[in-house]
Amino acid sequence: MKSKIIDGNEVLFFEDDAEFEEFCIAPYVTICRSESGELYTKGDYSDSYKECVKKGVQFMIKDTDSKVFRRQVACRRVPLVGEGVLRDRNVMVQLPVNHMLDYWEYLNSVRK
Repeated sequence: MKSKIIDGNEVLFFEDDAEFEEFCIAPYVTICRSESGELYTKGDYSDSYKECVKKGVQFMIKDTDSKVFRRQVACRRVPLVGEGVLRDRNVMVQLPVNHMLDYWEYLNSVRK
């Protein structure tokens, strides 16, 4: 991941979707209990991603066919944590992402 200032804003560049998803999504999922007593899993953003969003940092994936950019969703399988213990099972987490820039538009603007 590299950082660059574009139009006065800090932009973090990622080589591919997997690198961004690893940065964006917390490294584990927790088991939660609803008010009705049902169990469910909850994924979250990484502390690094939350801090960058708070600062107004934007993100760009160096792939003109990025699924994350196209869908505006990051997906990653991460370990399950229940009752403070790491479980063997991995769970898919899908979280909406913000502050994404289009790499194709960036390439076209640089070429001009």
